[in-house]
Amino acid sequence: MKEVKDIAPYITKCLAISWEMVVQDPPMYLQFKVRHGTPVDREKYSFYTTEGEVVDYLVWPAVLREENGAVLHKGTVQAISSRPG
Repeated sequence: MKEVKDIAPYITKCLAISWEMVVQDPPMYLQFKVRHGTPVDREKYSFYTTEGEVVDYLVWPAVLREENGAVLHKGTVQAISSRPG
């Protein structure tokens, strides 16, 4: 229970930010629709530790003004290395 009390301010802030994103008209959008094996969209995503042309996995979603809208903050993906080795 102590751990929950320790992170309660963080949880409260996360909820407040999420609420603000949802009540916008149109609501802001977190783009989680990034799949293994798809090409990396460099307009929306930066790389984690490995650069490449193909997504391995999503690290953090991109924040868009609305679904299919302008990018407010790039997300992060781990790419499949294009280097042999």
